[in-house]
Amino acid sequence: MIEDLTDDFYDPYEDEEAHDQELDGAPVAVPDALCRALLDDALPTDLIDRLCAGEPLCVVISPPGPGWGALLRTDIRRRLAARGAIDPLVEILVREAAVRSDSDLELLRCLWEGTSLLAIAPDPGAMLPAAIVRAADLRVQLPAIAGRHLRAVILDVTGEDPGDIPDARLGGLELLDVAASVRRGATGAACAARLIAMAEERTRSRSEGAPLLETLAGYGDAKEWGMQLVREVARHRAGAIGLADLPRGALISGPPGTGKTLLVQSLARSAGLPLVATSFGEWMGAGHLGDSIARMRATFAEARRLKPCILFTDEIDAAVDPASETGGSKSFWMSFRSALLSEVDGASSEPGIVLIGACNHEELVDRALRRAGRLDRHIEIGLPDREALADILRHHLGEDLPEVDLAGPAQLALGRSGADIATMVRSARARARDAGRPIAIADLLAELCPADERDGATLRRVALHEAGHAVAAALLGYPIDHVSVVQRQGSAGRMALAASSMPTLAEIEAQATIALAGRAVDVVVSGSPCAGAAADLVIATRLLAASHARWGLRRTLLACADDESVARRLEYDAELRGAVEGDLERLWTTAVSLVEARRPAIDGIADALLERRIIPGAEVPQLIRSLEARARRRGGRQPPTPDAVP
Repeated sequence: MIEDLTDDFYDPYEDEEAHDQELDGAPVAVPDALCRALLDDALPTDLIDRLCAGEPLCVVISPPGPGWGALLRTDIRRRLAARGAIDPLVEILVREAAVRSDSDLELLRCLWEGTSLLAIAPDPGAMLPAAIVRAADLRVQLPAIAGRHLRAVILDVTGEDPGDIPDARLGGLELLDVAASVRRGATGAACAARLIAMAEERTRSRSEGAPLLETLAGYGDAKEWGMQLVREVARHRAGAIGLADLPRGALISGPPGTGKTLLVQSLARSAGLPLVATSFGEWMGAGHLGDSIARMRATFAEARRLKPCILFTDEIDAAVDPASETGGSKSFWMSFRSALLSEVDGASSEPGIVLIGACNHEELVDRALRRAGRLDRHIEIGLPDREALADILRHHLGEDLPEVDLAGPAQLALGRSGADIATMVRSARARARDAGRPIAIADLLAELCPADERDGATLRRVALHEAGHAVAAALLGYPIDHVSVVQRQGSAGRMALAASSMPTLAEIEAQATIALAGRAVDVVVSGSPCAGAAADLVIATRLLAASHARWGLRRTLLACADDESVARRLEYDAELRGAVEGDLERLWTTAVSLVEARRPAIDGIADALLERRIIPGAEVPQLIRSLEARARRRGGRQPPTPDAVP
């Protein structure tokens, strides 16, 4: 007797015998033809004979996704019957969800009593008893739907051979897509064209609304990497390279709002690849550890079904390294991390799945995820420069303001992200609609740089403070991105550096001096220190403490792992506190001397900031030269000419 041990929750046919009789007497059904094609491709040729001979086997069969269980069971029963097997000892289990069943022990009983067991599940590790998976004599993974399978189905159903159907154009097709596209009475060519169109529609729906990657502005190296992937996908479709030649994994990092998700969506659209998009937060939704792992595995299962595709996971820096945890949370994260790394390794070893993780803080990403073969390529997206901001403004303005030179507005937008620009352009359009007219440049400027409501004295103090930072940076040889007195996110002003990622001790002390120079201006020029410089003191303290306790740049090689460890050590290590305080006092003296010697430049840049509100960094050295040359002509103090300001 052939037993069907299908769990109660899975009962697609109330009368299976009647269903089988209906199929036996009917023309070929598309789902059955597709199921047969996949089994013909994957089943060992001698498996049915071994089962009919009574060999006790445990076989785990993994279909491409849910919905295949009843079809596979019916097909296997027919194969057994076709060999003349009337009463083979075979039990068939179908599971398409993770459940705990009281019948699990009975399933094991059938094995020790000599009955063969065929267990069908899309994700055996999550859906079947672990003992059955471990005891399997054979594991059969049914392939994703490919062109050769569809060609066989179309021939079975229509009687016409459609010819070769390229796999590269079929990503994402499911059982129901095929059932809806292959129709009796249609030509083979029409069925094939319908399937390709269905696959292309699935690809479009996953990146719908995203601009083409080639039209994006402000992405630098990230865009070039993406365009290279687009070209590689085109080469694969042309048959020049295989799936194994496509890139495997990349980590994209950058500040919030820099367009990491948009980049991936545009990449998927330009490459014509299905996009499986998720986030760490989605995996960590309601439920327990098993629920989180199941959601994560389902994401990877979908990517395997859709390949070639892009699997994009946002917030990947939220994955906790178990080494940093204690107690019960350590066990949770160890289990989740093991499951995640297993899926990542499986996906990265399968040609055709491009893994992309995104985060705001790449230094927080679990090091295990960044090893070779995983997310080993790091691509950083920074804030756009003035030229890129002009391009981004033009992109979002579209056909509006076609005659306006956007270089000026782009300068006012320095320090903003692409997402900020999109919001501001929308707000500018809303402002114009409220006024009952088309958008004007004044609407855009009002959003990019709102009127400053601070009184004149306060605004000048801020301008002098930021000018002190800027002059110190220029004189000490540091490239400046921009200097601004525009209020943003609680900051009264801003001087942004393009700092080195691998600084020497001299560079760290220069950065600390630059941070202290704003406070030095408060004291020397404005007459007293201001609480607004507190953040600068924190920066200087952190840099100097790290030079002692993290980076091994002082007398000891003993190093803390991160800034948090350094901060904790500062709390209890009096010797470290004394060393850092000594450094701060020494560099404070340097900063004060610099400010006293460069008053004309500081005053002049402050005036320019009050007039222009934002100055690009490249203009600061030029302004210093001009201002100090003017001071010399007027007979003022003549500070030494610094090598850093050519």
